[in-house]
Amino acid sequence: MKRMKSRTLDFRLVLGFFMIITLVWFISRFTVTEAKQLKEINTYYKSIEIKDNDSLYELAHKYNSTEVQSYDSYINDVMSLNHLTDSKLVSGMHLVVPYYKYAE
Repeated sequence: MKRMKSRTLDFRLVLGFFMIITLVWFISRFTVTEAKQLKEINTYYKSIEIKDNDSLYELAHKYNSTEVQSYDSYINDVMSLNHLTDSKLVSGMHLVVPYYKYAE
């Protein structure tokens, strides 16, 4: 009988331990990045001058946030915003590009 109570107690301790570990794991999954996603992201616009060898892909890497949209979507938005019919950029041309910041 004592042995049965001992096994029941051991089982409860092990089960409690795993429940605590599982709870800690779920809580730790709420990372800083996920907390930032809960904040509002504002869109701003900036006029830039194209330099030699600039590309829309480089602009997407510099000004886009992949938390907002993909690089391809960003490039399409820049092309639409600036009435571009192809992706060719010429040094000296000016473009309006969106960029994103978390609301304070």
